Formats: sequence, C-alpha cells, structure tokens
Amino acid sequence: MKRTHPPRRSAAAVIAVCAVTVASLGALAAPVAAQAADSFEVDAGQLTLTLSDTGTVTELTSKIDGSNHTAPGRLVSLIRVMADDSAQDPTSLSYDSDSSTFTFDFAPKNIKVDVQVESKTSYATFEVTGVTAPDDVDVEAVLWGPLPTNISQSVAETAGVAYDSNFAIGIHALNNKTIGGWPLELDSLGYPGGQPNRMDYHMGAAAPTAWGSVLQAYSWDYTTARTRTIGIPGVPDQYMPDQPVPALAGSDAQLEGSKIALFGAWRPNILPVLENIQLGEGLYHGTIDGKWQKTAQATTQSFLVLSDISSSNISQAAAYATQAGMSTVYSLEGVSGPWVSDGHQVFKPKLGATDAEVKTTVDVAAELGVKYGAHTLSDFISTNDGYVRPVPHPGLAKAGSASLTRALDQTSTEIYVSDAVPFKNGHGSVVQVGDELISFRTVTTIGAGEWRLSGGSRAAYGTSAAPHAIGATASRLWANQYGGFLGGHDLVEEISSRFAAAWNNTGTRAMSFDGLEGLYNSEYGPYDLSNFMSNMLSEIEEKDGFLTEASMMSSNIWDMQSRVSWGESNTSMSQRYSNMTYMRRNFLPSMIGWLYLRNYGSVRALEYDLSKMAAWNAGTGLQSSVAALASKGEYLAKIKEWEAARNLGAFTKDQRNRMMDTSTYWTLSVVEAETKWSLQQTDKDGNPVGAPEDVFVGNTAGSMNVALNKPVTLSGKTTRSLDFVNDGDTSSSGHATSLKGRGAGWMQIDLGKPTTVNQIKLWQPYDDGRSYHDVVVQLSNDPEFGVGETVTVFNNDIDNTLGHGAGTDAEYAESSSGKSIRVDDVTARYARFWANGSTTNPHNAWVEAQIFQSPRNLASGITPTFSGEISQSPTFATDGSTETSGWVGLTAPGTGWMQLDLGGTRTINQIKLWQYWGNGRTYHDVVVQLSDDPTFETGVTTVFNNDTDNSAGLGVGTDAEYAETSVGKAIQLSSVDARYVRFWASGNTSNPYNSWVEAQVTGY
Repeated sequence: MKRTHPPRRSAAAVIAVCAVTVASLGALAAPVAAQAADSFEVDAGQLTLTLSDTGTVTELTSKIDGSNHTAPGRLVSLIRVMADDSAQDPTSLSYDSDSSTFTFDFAPKNIKVDVQVESKTSYATFEVTGVTAPDDVDVEAVLWGPLPTNISQSVAETAGVAYDSNFAIGIHALNNKTIGGWPLELDSLGYPGGQPNRMDYHMGAAAPTAWGSVLQAYSWDYTTARTRTIGIPGVPDQYMPDQPVPALAGSDAQLEGSKIALFGAWRPNILPVLENIQLGEGLYHGTIDGKWQKTAQATTQSFLVLSDISSSNISQAAAYATQAGMSTVYSLEGVSGPWVSDGHQVFKPKLGATDAEVKTTVDVAAELGVKYGAHTLSDFISTNDGYVRPVPHPGLAKAGSASLTRALDQTSTEIYVSDAVPFKNGHGSVVQVGDELISFRTVTTIGAGEWRLSGGSRAAYGTSAAPHAIGATASRLWANQYGGFLGGHDLVEEISSRFAAAWNNTGTRAMSFDGLEGLYNSEYGPYDLSNFMSNMLSEIEEKDGFLTEASMMSSNIWDMQSRVSWGESNTSMSQRYSNMTYMRRNFLPSMIGWLYLRNYGSVRALEYDLSKMAAWNAGTGLQSSVAALASKGEYLAKIKEWEAARNLGAFTKDQRNRMMDTSTYWTLSVVEAETKWSLQQTDKDGNPVGAPEDVFVGNTAGSMNVALNKPVTLSGKTTRSLDFVNDGDTSSSGHATSLKGRGAGWMQIDLGKPTTVNQIKLWQPYDDGRSYHDVVVQLSNDPEFGVGETVTVFNNDIDNTLGHGAGTDAEYAESSSGKSIRVDDVTARYARFWANGSTTNPHNAWVEAQIFQSPRNLASGITPTFSGEISQSPTFATDGSTETSGWVGLTAPGTGWMQLDLGGTRTINQIKLWQYWGNGRTYHDVVVQLSDDPTFETGVTTVFNNDTDNSAGLGVGTDAEYAETSVGKAIQLSSVDARYVRFWASGNTSNPYNSWVEAQVTGY
C-alpha cells in the first residue's frame, strides 16, 4: 500500500522520518519514528532537504557523500508568496504528521500556506493544499525558492537540474500552472544580502549564477483580474509590461494545487529519476516502441522535409526517404506547412480535400514503411483564416486595450482612444473594435487622456466596416512574425484540439511546434504555452511513436517535447554546436537542425555535415523537394551510409571525438551493407589524411578494456574458474563460468576504482544460439548496488521479474560476436551482470565480459598553473573553447610555462595545443613535457620541442616551428604515463609574450 512519507525533525524529533534503501527508484518509502528539534528534514531521493523552523532551506545534503550543497550566505525559504505587490518570507513553520502537511506562517500579513509533502524513493513532491489570508490581503503568487545551490559545473536550465560529475539536484513542475522559471515582473526581487534575482532564463527551472545555481518555480493567482508582464524578454516588439490579464475560470486559476518535485541523484541517474517523476506523477511520457523518447535512439532519426508533397507523388517521396535510410517524410510549404491557412488547419487540396482523403495519401506512404509528418506554426493565425475573416474571433491575442473617446463612424480612418500604451508596445498595427479590424500607422497625442491612431484603413482583412460608439473597446492585436495574428487563451484549446484531430484522422505520426514563442503573447503566457501542448498530446490516440519537434523549449514542456532542433540555411556550424551543447546539457536527444540540400555543391561538402552529425549522434531534417531529389541519388545514398552507421552506434567514441573537430573532413564508404564501413579522414580538397579506419557495431578500437583480469564475484557458487569471465578469451562457448542453481543470479566485476565507461561487451554461452532471459547490466560505485549510486545500462526484463524496473531492451540470440552495449560516460567502479536462465536451460553462465573506457580529454575543466602572473582567467585554457576571445597569458615577456595537473598518473596518447592564433603568429621555443614530478626535475619526457638552439635550456629540439591556426597543433604520443603536463614558450613573431587559448590532453 502506498503511504505518505513525512519529513523528520533533526536532533530531538517529534515527527516521523524515512530512511529506507530499496532497489526500485520509483517506489514509495515507508515512514519510521523520529525525534524533536528546531528543524525538519525531508528525504528527496538522494537529497536530504533541511528546513529551519521559519521555513528556510538550511541544508541540501547529498546522501552519497554527505556534502551540503546550499550556497553559503544565500539561504532562502522553500516557499514564499507575493502579497500586495511585495515578497513575503515565512516567519514560522509547523508540521502536521496526520496529513503530512507543513504550514508556513507569514505573520506580518496573517497569511498561511499549507504544503503537503510526500517522499518517494527517488524524489519528493510538495503541493500547496491551502492558502488563507485576510480579505484585504491580495496573495498574488507562490514562489518556490529560488533555492540557491553551490553547484555550478553544469546547469540544465530547461530540465531544471544543477549537477556536477557526481551529484545532481533538480526541481520539476508537476502541472501547467506551476511554471518552471521566474516571473518577468519580479526582476527586482533580491536575495537576502542584496544578490539580485534576475535571470537570463525566465523560462528555466534552473539557472546559473556567479556563485552556483538556483532552482526555481512559481504559480500565479488568476482568480481575479491582474496586471502582468507578457511576451519575450529582450525582444522589444514581443514584450509588453503592465498588461491587464482577465480572471481565469477553473482550478488552474488558484494557488492551491501548485506542485513541484525536488530530488537529489547520482549524476548517471538524472534521467531515470526524471522518468520516474513523469510516470509517478502522471505527466506526459512519450515513447517509441515502448522506450522513452529522451533515451531512444529512434528519437534522433533524420527525416526528409519536402516542399511539394501531394497525393500524386507521396509514393515517390517515400521511395526517396527509403533511399536515404529515413522513415519519415515531412511536409513544409512556404513557412507554415501543408495548410490552406494557419488557425483552422485545413489541409491543402493537393493532399486531399478532407482529413479522410489525406489519410488515403498518408496510408500510401505507410504501406511503403514511411511515416508522414506535418509542419505547423502552433497558434499562428493567417489573415485569410476563418478566425480573422469575415468576423474576427474575440479570442485573438491582444497586446492591450483602450476605450474609444469619440464615436467612430463607418468611414473615418482616425481612431481616438483613452490610452496610448497598448498601441506603442508590442508588435502589430491592427486594432479590433467589435467585429471590425482597422489598421493604423501612427499614434499622436491629442490632449490629456486622449490619443489618435491614424494612417490606416477600415475593414481590414475582409472584415466589415461599422460605426462604433464612445466607450467601445479598441484592442491592438499581436502580430506574428509572418504578418498574421496569434491565438489568445480562448483559442488555445480549440486550435490544439484541431491539431490532435488532424493527426488522429489522418495517421500523421510526426509534427512540429514551430512558432511556440507566440504562446508567450497569450494572456497567461507560460501557462497557455504548457496548456496548448498538453491539451493536444492528451487527445492523441496513438501516443507511442508520435514525435514532436520544436525550435524552442521551456521547463514546462520538457516532458512533452520529443526533441528540439534549430538550424536554417544560413546557420553556422558553431551555432549548431552551441544548440547541441544546450541539448546535451538538458538531456535532450541531439538534433543538428535542418540542412538544406540546395546548399551542397558536392557530396563531399554534404559529408562534412554528416560527419558532424555522427560526432554528436544527431539527426537532421533534410530540406528539399520531391522534384529536386530526382537528380540527387548519390546524395541520398551517402546520407543512408552515414545514418545507418550512426544509428547502429558503429562509430567509436574516439572517432566521434575526432570528427567533432570542425577543422576535420571525413568520408565514409560501405564495406558490408548495414554492418561495416570504412572511415577516411581527408583534407579540405578530399585528399586522404592517414589510413582508413574500420567502422562497425561493437568496434572498440582506441578504447581500453578496463575489466581485464579484475576481481570477479558471483551471487552463488561455481565449479568453474572465475578467471574465465574476464581473461580476454571469447573464442569458445565452453570457456565459461557457470553459476550453480537455477533462476536469477549475477556476476560482478570490480574495476578497482571509479572508471568512466563508454561501452560494454558481453558473451554468454553461444554455440546453440540460445537467448538469455532478464539480462540486466548495472554500474555502481556501491559494491552492494544500492539505489544511491547504481544505474542500469541494459535491461530486457520486460515484466520486472528481477525487481530492477521493467526493461525496454529486446532479448537477443547469443553469438560469437557478443552483445555490445553503448554507455553514456558513466563513472563507476563495479559492474553487475544479471540473467535468469535461457531458452536452453534455467542456468546462467558467462563466457566473457569486457568493459571499455575510451580516451577522453583529461584536461577538461582543470585549472592550470603558470610560471608567473597571468592576465584573464586561467580556466580559458581548458574550457573546451578554441576561440581566441578566451585566452590566458603571462604578463611578463620571455620564456614561461603553463602546467596541468591531471589529478593522478594517466596514460596519454595525444596532446592538442592552441596558442593565440588570431593573426597567424608563430611561437618560439615551444616545448611540451610530461612528468610525475610537479617540479619537472625528475622523470621528464619531452614530447615536442622546436627550440633548435636550446635557448630555453631544455635541450635542443628537432621539431619545426609552425604558424598558429584555428586547427591547433596535434602531438601524437605512444601512450606515455604521467600526471603533469607543462607547456613552454618564449614569445612569438608578433610580440614577446605567451598566450594559451586551449590545451587538450587525450588519454585514460
């Protein structure tokens, strides 16, 4: 039975606590007895949240290592309120164990807020269940935090998580009215101590600060009419302060029900916890073949974006998609999609006159194994749509209203109004008065309380001119970027329901939410944005495999969006990289944006972008037309080669890392279809650079098997040698370690220390092609594999027989090739391999388990030291950026050095160095040395030296001087073990100073 888990008192408690470790991340924990004191503790997964008796969050403690992650000197209450236009902090906190409810008391205004808490194994929920205040006190908003943390390494602003290499703290809004972010109009609200609260990420549930990060959410009371700030910050014509907002009907108008989840997690478990929150709290959970879209490789699959799809050419469009190795064709005509107009979303006749006829067209593609997708502009409304003409809908989004100060006859083009503000801010020059639209160009002051709108025309966009009386409401309409209008709150559900009906009626399986930013201009802004998407998705009948895409995100729609992708015909690769860095930071499937086939003058030029897609494991929307593709067979075949290898995970981590370098060029050719390829690096002109490389599933070239001969344990007894499990021999199915007994059991390998794992290969007895059941592979830093530091990287236990969660991976037949499992850089010490018998017998055995670590940039994030004083930040040299805007240099001229401490002896196989390259200068006496001695007095290995006259006193070098470029200088090594790396230089051809842009040290 599910039970509420209350918080606990620390020290001498009087309420219950929970401290139970269970294997399932989603299970509810059971309460136990506690003691009393002046503070409360709440379990939120691997986080202990401590509240003082005034409601202040005094500690955010990791259960993994005991670290307190509050930002020193910046403590804030868990919940605050805005009342009578001022922020209120609680003055006392009490707890009722019967209802598991905190009561926050705001004494100065006699406000009380009840918050019910429920602790589950991987997170805790907090819900406002009551707000009371005197009749003359206006409680305007509830503010969750912002909770300041000292975590700054990575901040997933949209996913709402602050995390470092070990630990994460996250916040998640649990309904549409709870907005992950910060209210625009509260920019001036400060933290105790004067730290300003304004964030660049108003729509982000997490935000970086100079001292760490914050986690934030809020809900606004709409039971009464209010004045709000509407629009997009920093975009003047899409931003409207002091906007009157009408009262909202229904429970979403109330502060009661505002609800968040908080959690702490081991870094690799961030996504599993977020998925648990979705499933546990009834949020939208998109899947593909049963696998969560955030982790499914299929979510990144590329698609054809075609401008001329029709019922007559749909089969040819599907054939081109198959030729390119894609399974979706996506219809885009003009800027909006396959629509007669935006708003009512009627398909163009070329696809079919009715939804039923469009379904016939879509079915033709489906029979050929290709899905149909459609572009949309969300709540954009065309001027030729029925929402505009002949009678404009009253729900069109308004940028403000005023009253007519003079009667308006049927022909006058001059409109006299009581306020100029609504007509000066925002975007658009059309006024709605009753059932008529009137355009204007200028706003002129006439006198006190009166302004004139003039220079336009009557009966705009097919509406009818009519007289309007004094006092009639004149509302300026928001204009979208393409000259039309936007749907306001009253149209949100109507338009989104039409989209759902269109997809259900026609079998459309992919769509875009382009233009989502238009929802910010609706009366309730972020709430309407979330409501628009959630309403549509709730009405989709076949949810599994339904893909949504957009060019923007907010925290409230992170759950609902399959993916984001932005990149147009003129978008630079650096901008696309920046976009994908955002996606990776926010745990989103990678998409490189749209690529335009017309931009490629050769297949080689196309391969440059395909190699970058492979590097990021990113898909694309390839834009063209059915007509243009008739002559592009070579291009489509090349796309198929790259996409097949990428989606099968055939590129090694090392290959992906090297292809990510924007200065490199690559070509791929098929050796064996869908199985093996040859990868060749080239120069810009296509000439080979180095030898070709093999590409195939399970390739471990360039990686180290860190499991070789490491200690092995089993869950039971065996009569065979444990050494068989990881001795490197996969040649015989009989060379196996068997577990005595029947049923579920495991084999475990201790790697000796936390190790970054990129791939696992597993062989179980394979001579008879058997399939093993309930195969689960886990990584952990806990030898007992408790919930805190355990992550599951493979699971085909679909009915949760073993109790580790229902798996979505497929059973597979054992073969001499073994099973290759891709791992997303999990740093762990132990690996555990479960099984539960096979199709041959109920016993378990293992032939070989190999765990691979790919070489990585060991210098990333390390703060260098220098031989003297420096200018600019030392972290510029290891922040991953090779742009010359981020450099660090010695302030003194002449010979000097920069040094990296890798934190322990590492095996190094490449060094790449960028010194300041903006003007093509050449540095003198460049010497690169390695050692285990921080003073470099003993055990020094020199790996590069172009000091030909020994002027630096480090020996005569034989390497050549070179001109600095954006490509950097690569120094190949034959696996040198060292802890310290020192980079010497002695001025350059431009000046006598030394400056470093970036240093990368690749190894293990």
